[in-house]
Parts: sequence; C-alpha cells; structure tokens
Amino acid sequence: MPLSEAGFRPFAAAGVPVSFVAISPHLDDAVMSVGATLHALARAGHEVIVATVFAGDPPPEISKVARQFHLECGLPDDQAMALRREEDRRALTALGCQPLHLDLRDAIYRRDQSGGWQCRHDRAMFDDNPPAEPDVESLSLDLVREIVDSVAGRGSVGGLLTCAGIGGHIDHRLTTRAVTKIGAGRHIPILRWEDLPYACGTDPIAATDSPTTILSAPDQIDWRAKATAVQCYTSQLDMLWPQQESGWSALLEHGQARGKQAPVEIWWRG
Repeated sequence: MPLSEAGFRPFAAAGVPVSFVAISPHLDDAVMSVGATLHALARAGHEVIVATVFAGDPPPEISKVARQFHLECGLPDDQAMALRREEDRRALTALGCQPLHLDLRDAIYRRDQSGGWQCRHDRAMFDDNPPAEPDVESLSLDLVREIVDSVAGRGSVGGLLTCAGIGGHIDHRLTTRAVTKIGAGRHIPILRWEDLPYACGTDPIAATDSPTTILSAPDQIDWRAKATAVQCYTSQLDMLWPQQESGWSALLEHGQARGKQAPVEIWWRG
C-alpha cells in the first residue's frame, strides 16, 4: 500500500522530491520506531537525512551506569560509540537514508552542573526532574538549527521528523524540545513518531484515538528493509529484549497490534 493511501502524506506537492530531516535522540531510535516509513519515503525519491543528536564519544572516565550499559551490550568501553555509529551507518544504508552523527554525549556519559554524573542510577535518565543541563539544551538546539538551515538552504524541507518523547528519557525530551522550537520558528511541519521500544505494550487507544494521529502503513518491501536495518543494531537487541528470541519480532508484533492486522507505524502531527 503506498504511503499516500495509508494516511501518511508527505507535506510536499505530489511527485516533487523534497528533503525530510529526521532528528533522532540515539543511534537506533528512528530506525526501530519508524524505519519502514523512512524507507518508503526514500524509495519514493525523497532525500531522508537521519541526524542523531547524542552520538558523541564518551569521556575517558565513565560512570558505573555507563560501564554496566556497555557490559549488557557487549561493547568495549573505549570503542562503544564508534561501534554503535557503524551499526547505525549500516542500518540507514539499508533504508536508503543518509546518516549524520552529532557529537553530543548520551546522558549516561554526561556530568551535571555540580560535577557529579547526570545518571547516578540506571533509571536516572527517566527521572521527572533530572538535574538541569542548560549547556546541553542550548547545544542541542544549536546543532538542530544548523542541520535544518543547511538542508533548507539547498532545497525544500518537507518536514521535520522526531520522537514524541514517550518513555520520558531525558535525551528524547531534549530532542523533541529542540525540534519544536526550530520547526515553529521556520514554519516547517513537524511529525513525531511513537518511540519504540518504549511504547511497546502501551494502550493502543491512547496512541491512535487522536485527531493528530497518522497511521503509516508502508508496503511489505519497506517492512523487510526495516527488518534488515533493525538487525544491524546487534549491540542493542539482546540488551533491549533479553528474554525474547527476536527484538524485530517484538517490533513487528507491536505494529500489527496497532494496525489491528497489517502493521503500521504511528505518527502525530505538530
């Protein structure tokens, strides 16, 4: 089923290629959440750029939380992000998208204003009131602005794509706030995706019963491309789904549950 028949309509004239800029918090978020839609957009002739905000290398000294994360992912401390960036390049190549890796550090690698670790326990990144990070907020805003202005300077931007912030991870919240400000200031349409795997198992009515909801139902070729792309994130799959044989199966089952048969990916306008 073509995207135009599935409720997801690129904000551009029919048949006119444009650029879509996806701003992803982390190196697997965009692909796991909406990889089939990204592939469908690229297959339709649009330029799709996936910029990951928090893709920078960790500092020489890392926290216990970061070290435990590396252990669960099977990543060496000194190469963790380099290996993850390579996974992301392979995944986005499989989707026909262009990767762009920004150099801000993941929350598990950052220090707060007092000099302590931003994440002092393994759920700290989900705290309702984490320590303020004014420098990180302003830097993320500046980086997103630079990317959007660079792309807009050479052609039409059909839309800014980003996470909805489901799950409450601080990096997701920072990302969606930055995109909101930049999109509003430049009058560029914003589409927010359902954050996966955070939304897996959540109420389908809450996700789909909204006037701003878009159900994207790409073709099977797009879902096959997403499956290939997701499997590129080998360091993340066992960590995210330690009790399941296949993380991809969990994502596909979620899409089928949302679509009540044929799989869909969920977006919201604005």
